[in-house]
Amino acid sequence: MQLVLSTSHVQQLRDHLLQDDQERIAVVHCSTSGGDHAHRETRLLATAVHPVPDADLETQSRSACRPALDVERDITADCRRHGMHPIVIHSHPFDATPTFSRSDSDMMDGYREWLTGLYPDMHLGVGVLGTHGLATVIVPAAADQFTDLPVTVVGDWLLDPPLTTGPACDTPETDTVNGGTPGSIDRERYDRSIRALTTSGQHRLATTPIAVVGIGGLGSIIAEELARYGAHRLTVVDPDVIEPSNLPRLFGCHADHVGDPKVSAIKQHLERLNPQMEISAVQAMAEDVPDLLKAVDLIVAGVDRVSARMWLNQFAARHLVPYVDAGMVIDVDDDPDTQQITAMEGYIQLIAPGATACFDCLGRGDPEQARIEHLSDDALAEELDRGYITATDLAPEPAVVPLNGIIASKTVQLLAKQITGYDDPAASLRFEGLDNVLVETRTIPSDNCPTCGGNGILGRSDTTATNPDRIDTNDLDLSLALETEPTGGKDTEEQP
Repeated sequence: MQLVLSTSHVQQLRDHLLQDDQERIAVVHCSTSGGDHAHRETRLLATAVHPVPDADLETQSRSACRPALDVERDITADCRRHGMHPIVIHSHPFDATPTFSRSDSDMMDGYREWLTGLYPDMHLGVGVLGTHGLATVIVPAAADQFTDLPVTVVGDWLLDPPLTTGPACDTPETDTVNGGTPGSIDRERYDRSIRALTTSGQHRLATTPIAVVGIGGLGSIIAEELARYGAHRLTVVDPDVIEPSNLPRLFGCHADHVGDPKVSAIKQHLERLNPQMEISAVQAMAEDVPDLLKAVDLIVAGVDRVSARMWLNQFAARHLVPYVDAGMVIDVDDDPDTQQITAMEGYIQLIAPGATACFDCLGRGDPEQARIEHLSDDALAEELDRGYITATDLAPEPAVVPLNGIIASKTVQLLAKQITGYDDPAASLRFEGLDNVLVETRTIPSDNCPTCGGNGILGRSDTTATNPDRIDTNDLDLSLALETEPTGGKDTEEQP
C-alpha cells in the first residue's frame, strides 16, 4: 500500500501545519485505487486536505496537539460519510525530517483501538510533517497494527524545498552481465545509457510500468524508443488494425502486417528488440480497460480521438497518474494549384495532476467532436445527410514520419526526465516545424477547472462516473493556467 499526494496537497499541508513552532493537525481524505483487480498494490489517493482549526484543538503546544473529542468524531464521521479513508497528519515544525515521538505513538495506538473497532473496513493512516520531510504509517482495514506507508508525490520536482519521505519505495537494484529477468539491468547492453542516466536512473526506467495508448505513427515510435532506452515494463493499447496507409509511419510494421492488430505487430517487434521486456498488448480503446491503466505509473498517448484524450485526462486526475499527451497538426493550403503546407506543429503536454495544468485547465476539450466520435454508423450517416457534419470533418488528418519522429523523441526525453529525475520535465512543449522552433511553456492548474480544480475529481478514483461530454471549457481563464517562459533558454531552436 502507498499514499499518493499531489504537490498542491503537500503545499496545503505545509501552509497549515508549518505556520510557526506550534504543532497542528490536518486530515487528508483518501480514496483507493488499484488492488487485486488492477494487478497492483492498493494506492491511497489524496482527494482533499482538511486543516483542523486551532480553535478545535483541545491540546496545542510545541510538543503536542490533539483535537477535542467531538471534533475527532466529526472529522471521522465526515470522512466515512464520503466513503474515504483518513490520514491524520500533525506537524513537528522544529524538525527537518521528523520521526514519531513517544507521545505520538501513544496517540496513534489510541486512534487505532478506537477507529479499527468502530470501522473495521477503513484504512487509518497517521503522519508527521517537518520542514523538509514526511513520515507516514498505516493500519490497513482489518489489521491490528501500524506498518510503514510509502509516499509518492506527483510533480515532486516542483516542491521547494523538496520533500523527503519515509521508507524508499524502490526495490533493490539488480545488475546482470548479459540477459536477466525483466527489470534487471544488462550493464553491457545499456553501457552508454548508464553513463548518462547513472545506474540508479537506468534502474528506475527499467522498473517503471508505462502505458502507451495509441500505437500509430507517433505511438509506435514512442514505444520503440522507450524499449531501446531500457524501459522494460510496457502496456500498449490500441483498438485498430493495420491498414496500407499506416505503413509509411508505423515503426515495426511491414506489408505482411496489413489486417493485423497494431498492438500485436508492435509487441512482436519490441520483443525482438529486447527479449527482457514485459509487454502487454491490448486491442481495445483505453476507455474500456481502466483496470489495466490503474496498474501503471505513467500514461503516454499519441491518439487521434479527442474523446480518448478527454477520457485519459479525467482518468489521470481521478487516479493521480501522470499523463503525457502528444500530437501534431499539419495545415495545407486549400488552393488546388499550390497545395502547400501552411503550418506544421507538434505539441506535448505533461499532465501531473494537482501540479501542472490538465487538459481542461487549458480549454483543450472539444465536447462536440467527442460526441461525433461516439456516434453509431447509422447516426453518423444521418447527420451527414442532414448537413450537421461534413465529410471534411471526418477526413483523416495529414501526417508525415519526420514530424512524428521529432515529437516522439521529445516525448521520450520528457518521460526520461520525469522517471529518472536527471532534470525537471517541461509542462508543455510546442514545436513549429516550418521555423524549427521549440517553445517550452509552464502551466499552472486552474482552481476553476471542472476536472482538477477545487470542485473537480482530483484523486477521487471511481467514486463517481466519468463523463467526458459533461466538460464545458469555454469559461476557463487560460491566463491562470498558461505561462510562457520568456527567457533562460526555454525558447530554443530545434533542428529536425
